[in-house]
Amino acid sequence: MSSSSITLKFIFAHNDGLHLLQTFPLSSSLSEVEDWVLQNWPESLGVGPEDREWLRLICMGLGILQPSNSKLEALNLPTFDYPTPVNCSVRMKKKEEPKKRKMITVTNGSVVESGRNSSTCFCTIM
Repeated sequence: MSSSSITLKFIFAHNDGLHLLQTFPLSSSLSEVEDWVLQNWPESLGVGPEDREWLRLICMGLGILQPSNSKLEALNLPTFDYPTPVNCSVRMKKKEEPKKRKMITVTNGSVVESGRNSSTCFCTIM
């Protein structure tokens, strides 16, 4: 490794021994690194993230590496006599909001819908 490049070791949680190694010029953008990881996603992990938006690269003490247009040299990644470890994780998609229920009130045989949301149903049948 020269002072104009950095070797990164991409580590995947709960997959001991599974990693990817690659040397990048420090002039590379983080998006280039993310693209490389996506293109080389290990088959044993199944389908990888859909795109860069769902990939998180986390480096020792620096947290999530961002923004994607940053150059590696600007991120001040730590360098060692061995490849710099970078943890890879996939950002979870947001769960869809549950559909809101309308409260329905039956009065004297007439059905009245109110716009209020309720997670409880109080029914009285006579």
